Amino acid sequence: MKSRTQNNNKSIKQVFNTKIKTSIIFILLFLMMNNAHNQIVNILPLPVSVKMNKGVFVLDCRTKIIPTKYTYLTRYLQSQISMLNSLNLNIGDEDDIVKTNLIKLTVDTTLKMGDEEYKLVVSPSSCEIKAKTQNGLFYGIQSFLQLLPVHPVTQCEISCIEISDFPRFKWRGMHLDVSRHFFPKEFIFKYIDLLAMHKMNVFHWHLVDDQGWRIEIKKYPRLTEIGAWREDETGKPWNNFVVTTNDPSKKLYGGYYKQSDIREIVKYAEERQITIVPEIEIPGHCSAMIEAYPELSCSGRPWRNTPGVWEFSDPLCLGNEYTYNFVKDVLSEVIDLFQGKYIHMGGDECKRTTWEHCPRCQAKMKSENMTQVDQLQSYLMKNIEKYLILKGRQLIGWDEIIEGGLAPEATVMSWRGMDGGFEAARQGHNVVMTPSSHCYFDYSQISERDIVTGYTPLEKVYAFDPIPQGLTPDEAKHILGGQGNVWTENINTTKRVEEMILPRMIALSEVLWTNKKQLNYSSFLQRLNNFYAVLEKRNFNFFVPVPKGMLENNLFDKEIQLKLSTAGNVGQIYYTTDGTEPDLKSKIYTKPIIINRNQIIKACTYLPGGHRSEVVSGNFQQVDKFIDGQKTINLKKGIRYTYYEGKINNTDSIYNLKEIRKGVLQKFSFPDSSRDIHFAVEYEGYIHIVQSGIYTFYSLSDDGSVLYIANKKVVDNDGGHAEQERYGQIALRAGYHKIRLIYFQDTGGKSLKVSMKAPDMEKTEIVNEIFHTRI
Repeated sequence: MKSRTQNNNKSIKQVFNTKIKTSIIFILLFLMMNNAHNQIVNILPLPVSVKMNKGVFVLDCRTKIIPTKYTYLTRYLQSQISMLNSLNLNIGDEDDIVKTNLIKLTVDTTLKMGDEEYKLVVSPSSCEIKAKTQNGLFYGIQSFLQLLPVHPVTQCEISCIEISDFPRFKWRGMHLDVSRHFFPKEFIFKYIDLLAMHKMNVFHWHLVDDQGWRIEIKKYPRLTEIGAWREDETGKPWNNFVVTTNDPSKKLYGGYYKQSDIREIVKYAEERQITIVPEIEIPGHCSAMIEAYPELSCSGRPWRNTPGVWEFSDPLCLGNEYTYNFVKDVLSEVIDLFQGKYIHMGGDECKRTTWEHCPRCQAKMKSENMTQVDQLQSYLMKNIEKYLILKGRQLIGWDEIIEGGLAPEATVMSWRGMDGGFEAARQGHNVVMTPSSHCYFDYSQISERDIVTGYTPLEKVYAFDPIPQGLTPDEAKHILGGQGNVWTENINTTKRVEEMILPRMIALSEVLWTNKKQLNYSSFLQRLNNFYAVLEKRNFNFFVPVPKGMLENNLFDKEIQLKLSTAGNVGQIYYTTDGTEPDLKSKIYTKPIIINRNQIIKACTYLPGGHRSEVVSGNFQQVDKFIDGQKTINLKKGIRYTYYEGKINNTDSIYNLKEIRKGVLQKFSFPDSSRDIHFAVEYEGYIHIVQSGIYTFYSLSDDGSVLYIANKKVVDNDGGHAEQERYGQIALRAGYHKIRLIYFQDTGGKSLKVSMKAPDMEKTEIVNEIFHTRI
């Protein structure tokens, strides 16, 4: 197997190099003429200030590292240079300071710098990295490493430069869910390394949820004995995994981290200037906890989900004092393991209706003069916050903790858009912005595919700004920064985790580190394309940009040209026109593809190192008939709607719901007084098509939506899911055509936007084009 893999890699490189030999020569000439600039653009995230000077520093086996008192940083730099370049540098001593060809590491607390600031100076005689703290020194080391080649060398030249650098935000975080799927300790080390490379400083570790309890708690051993395991249903969707039974024939799936593992991981992170924020989810998402200790629930029994169905689990009983004592006992051991300031207490997606029917919860509400069940969760969070403050820690939770009243010193992590964080900042609370629209890296990176979550391309991540408009300068100071989240319901391997976060995490790191005025997506893509070789050298799996310009279904009425490209023009596109999978023997894309017949085109991107993108396809169909429009009169502006209430999980079931009211809206939006969950809306009217042609319609929704034009289903975005967009095409003649859309909202966020792309026009939201008959 090893020999075969080596031969395949060799074949890939031979084919690739043969076919693009001329291009590589031009690239090498360009790099030779622009060597100094190329070294700078390789730095990710982009430094605040860079000044180029004359001359070069020669790094070779004679170079010595003058150590700092933080010896682990000296060893870290030494090992990284050895790994990247196969140069084994020696550690010098005080006598070497007067010599040349040195790398000097300096931590000086008297320097007038910020705690995470550093200065990197490369001169012909030395490279010096200095900072006020070990944090700043570590970040300077990361920038220095990015100036080096990523292949074995006997020596290399580094252009003389001066870099002064510091971050924009204090909180530069990445999250990882290990509850839905457990990942081994060795991968957690690798994940931390990845964060460290890009100057991220927070690892939010989602350790517990309905699907698994992953942290050893010595006082309550059943949490891991029972709560860490489920029956193995590998190959099925994550929500088919059911709780363990006593059947010895059943294979178990799961795992947990021993406290010794966690101490080792915490130390590893600390040496890379990363604080771990553990999440102990309460009061919802607690079925693994309740499975182990059923007395924590309102019913006194474990909660059972319906296999294959996603639904909120029963929460902890907040009328039972045992619950509060249990949680504090758990937190006591958690606090002993993790040294950071923050403990994340979750607080999201809690099924509070359970408390309405619990006698103990109702008694608690009465004794504490509560009128709404939201206040029960607020009471819990305030109670836990007091305990954490006594222990010298601070509570952070998802934005649902705002509901019912925020705990006095709580920090809010805003995931349901930016509104929760905006409101918390205005109330004087610190905020970490992590909206699902920009920061959920379990969402797809490819729009041309079926997805069950959402679509967040690289450019959308790079467009993220943690500070929302409308805050005063003083209020904006409460925005600590931002964070990328990786929920693993549909990510069950470490390889897939890496592919989902890379390169989006790199884009986020630049957004959170670099001055806003310096952000430039084209510059970022250029530096990123150079950085792929570093990822390959470090054996990281990553997402290779797919060819852009190919929709999943394409209608045409006359000959068209298909233009393909990749983000930043990275790699080489290979394609087929017969529906087969492309490989290195396929055609190379060099010019637009002429399409004048029905055919399926598939394409992918190859990088020089052999990494390949996923395959995207286009099903091109020639139109033989356009749908005639009507010249309807007596129409009024807007769209008619019928509003329903009740729970469904697909649009076909809408007529099983109770009809509440009818009316007219000026666009595809939600009627006033709509519920947050469990409702549906049917929209009916006409759309005015001005010019005959092929139109593309889009439906962006959370949850399901289906769009019909001229009684034909054009966009199918049905089913329960997070915000995602689907599209479809139809050939229409000028005139008025019937338009109908069905939307339903189950749980979680709600959103709806309907857009259209007309011939020779850009995609726009449908507003002015819709009409209705008189009611």
